[in-house]
Parts: sequence; structure tokens; C-alpha cells
Amino acid sequence: MVEAFNPFARSHHSDITSVSGGSSPSGRMANAERVAFKRLVADFYGLSLADPNKLVDMLGVERRFDEVTLAHIWPASYENFGDYARQMALPVDFHKQPRNFLLLDRELHVAFDDGRVAFLPSRAGVKIRVLSPEGLSEAMRALDGRALHLPRPEAAPFKRTLGWFAWLAKGASRCSEELLGELNASISASASADGNEALGLLVAKAVGTAKITL
Repeated sequence: MVEAFNPFARSHHSDITSVSGGSSPSGRMANAERVAFKRLVADFYGLSLADPNKLVDMLGVERRFDEVTLAHIWPASYENFGDYARQMALPVDFHKQPRNFLLLDRELHVAFDDGRVAFLPSRAGVKIRVLSPEGLSEAMRALDGRALHLPRPEAAPFKRTLGWFAWLAKGASRCSEELLGELNASISASASADGNEALGLLVAKAVGTAKITL
């Protein structure tokens, strides 16, 4: 079960920001739907701007619309949505909700997909943690410890899923005592008590089966 819920087992790069859809009507429709959903996610988090050609990303940077990538937290390439939803006390359609997505610049998106950067949740917000700095740009390394820009306090990503990803990424990294403490705290970051309990049980199972190394 733990391995089935480990998206780092294969690539899950999920950028869907291209506006260069195919020439067929179905290709254009699919592309229009992607763009519309990206705007929906931006509206949910409070990152939209009056200028439709721009968005604010989760670093608080105003960028061109096509420079902000839409990153899945739980990857679209995985099909076990129902199993994960049941295990983690998530809504059945969690993978389609804005809370399963982040608005990031491309470099940060790729670092997250690679498990080199984690988004560590707490009750106060979400913090960027650089787990594997080797090979990352100076700009990426400088993001360690920075809070994600989430201007609407009531609108947050699914924190139990971010917590699970952070624990998975941590398994291949050397963590300080401070970071390990933050990881432990991430287990109770969700506003859902059931979600926190579910994440705690899954992490305990992963640690107990050596799928996550301490």
C-alpha cells in the first residue's frame, strides 16, 4: 500500500499550462478547459489579477499567465484516486479540486516533482523546504524556509497530501533535527482531525516497513 501511494516511484511532471493545443476541435476544447481550470485554481487561492494575461504565483510573484505552471500535488498519472482518498479521509473527487493543485514557476515545479523540494504544511501555512540542494540553482536554494504565498487563509492546499509528499521526499535526504521536528508537526497540520490521523497512520506504516528512512 505504501508503495502504491508513492508518486516519486515514477515521473509525474504535470504541467498543463501550454496554450498551443492541437489543430483539431477536440484539441482546442481540451486546451480551453485547461486554461479555464487554471483560472479557477487562481481564483480559489486569491491569485488572479485584473489583467487576464497575468497571474500571481505562490511565491507572490506577478508573472505572465503562461509562465505560471499548474502543478498537481497528487499526480494525474496515478489512477488509484479512490484508494488514496479512502486511506487519507479525502473527498472522493479530491484529485479534481483546486486544493490538489499549486501555481508555481517552472523551476520550482520541476524541483517539487523530483522530490528535491518539499512544501511542508503547518497549521499556520505552508513552508518551502529544500531537501536536496545539489544541482539546484542558487535561486531555488534560497527559497528554503520561505512561506508559500496563500493570501486567502481559508483557501489552502490539501495539507495531509503535502505532508505525505514531504515524508516521501525526506526518505532520500539528510534532515536536520529542526526539519525532522517540522515533519513530525506536519502530521497534525490539517484542519481535518480524520486527515491528520490518516496521515499519521500511513507515515507510521511507511517508517515501520523501512519505506521511509529516519
